[in-house]
Amino acid sequence: ENKPGNTILNYGIKITATANISAYYEAGRTNNPEIFPLKGQIGMGLSFIVPMQTRFDNHVPHTPPAHNGFAIVATEDNTLVTITPTNTDSAGHPPNIPFAITLQKGQSYAVIAANNQAALHLGGSTVKANKPICVTVYDDSVVLGTSYDLVGDQIVPEINTGSEFIM
Repeated sequence: ENKPGNTILNYGIKITATANISAYYEAGRTNNPEIFPLKGQIGMGLSFIVPMQTRFDNHVPHTPPAHNGFAIVATEDNTLVTITPTNTDSAGHPPNIPFAITLQKGQSYAVIAANNQAALHLGGSTVKANKPICVTVYDDSVVLGTSYDLVGDQIVPEINTGSEFIM
């Protein structure tokens, strides 16, 4: 919901509570609904590796155009964010060349893959910041046969990922 992509926007959402809560963002549309669980403090950090599926292309044609990407939101003013995409994004940033943006508290920025093919998605991209940020990944209209769906999640920073995993 960070549209247009590759643009600094004032779309961040701050949620506060006086007790433990569960929170999620729901894309509650007729086609391709999805729930994005929010991670709270665990989701804030300085260094992220963007995971993405690389098996399923995005549905074409689709209005608006389906795409793969990730959104970043700043939690503090003057947050310098350095993004290194693994594939070209829709703003034309080439693969493996870092670029930087500065966000103020509550501002967001979406990095969108330039291509709908799964092999050209943005998995493995890195996002690093000098102040805490949150990152949400999404893949709109993933195609499997004649069906397609939105998928995504708010991710956790590298420091919270550990080193042992179960598949």
